[in-house]
Order: sequence, then C-alpha cells, then structure tokens
Amino acid sequence: MRISARQVVSRVLLAAALFSGVGCLITGLGQQGDVDDAYRIEFGHEGDACDEKRHLHLSVDTGEAMDCTAYPQFSFGGSTTLPGFTPAQNGEIGDLVKGLAVGGLSEAEQRQIQDRVDEIAVTVPESERPYHYTGLWGTGLAWLGGAILAVSLLLFAGRRVRR
Repeated sequence: MRISARQVVSRVLLAAALFSGVGCLITGLGQQGDVDDAYRIEFGHEGDACDEKRHLHLSVDTGEAMDCTAYPQFSFGGSTTLPGFTPAQNGEIGDLVKGLAVGGLSEAEQRQIQDRVDEIAVTVPESERPYHYTGLWGTGLAWLGGAILAVSLLLFAGRRVRR
C-alpha cells in the first residue's frame, strides 16, 4: 500500500489540529480555574497543608493571616491584602476578620468573610485582578480548543467513512 504525499500532509495536519485542540482546551480550563479561585480564602490551622495559589490564608483559631510555606503548610505572618483591592477594602476585610475572630472563626463566620470578599471582588477592574490574561484565554480558549477538537474529529470520521 502506497501513501501519497497529499495523504501524508492531510494526516499530519489532522494530527496537529487534534493536538492543538486538546492543548487549547486543557490550557483554557486551567486558566479559568486560576481566575475562579483568585479570591477564595483558605482557612486552616498552623501546620495544616495549604494551597499556594490562594492569596489569603487565615487561621481558624485566631483570624490571623498565615503564609503558605514551601512545605506547603501554614505558618503565621502572612499578608491580609488581596490583589486589586484598595487599601480601604483590604482594611474593611481585616476589620471584619478581627471582629469575627474572637474565640475562633466558625464556619458561618468564615462564610461571612468569604461572602464579603466576593462582593468586593466583583467591583475590582479586570485589569487589576490577578491572573489577568490578555487576548484569548480561559473559557474562550477552552471553547476554541473544543471547537478545533470537534472539527478535527468530524474530519477524521469523514475520512473513515470515505474509505
């Protein structure tokens, strides 16, 4: 069985489209995950495992800000500032935490803090938000990847039917 140059080129292009589609889809979903978690506060105890992607880590016991260390685990001494928030907004969150943290932070109090952060976060200009990607990114990139993948699979199926 002899394969023509045209068949080789079409197979290579189809494979490239499949790989590009998968790459765009995975990258877009990953970027969107970063954006969705940008203002999620992590609550825990000193020494607990932690997520380094979070910008604010608070002690359940005291309300103090903690750092996510290289291990990764919590240690005290972190920053209470959130990216894109004004100093007044960061101060408001700090005051809310201090007011609620007397005797530790219950789940309801943790939810109250997170809700207020979420309310402020929607007012942050897109250019000031963390993980601000320009151009095609996140959900748009994932949709593009899905479309490329779908078209590639349709072309592949069409090739199989013609044989």
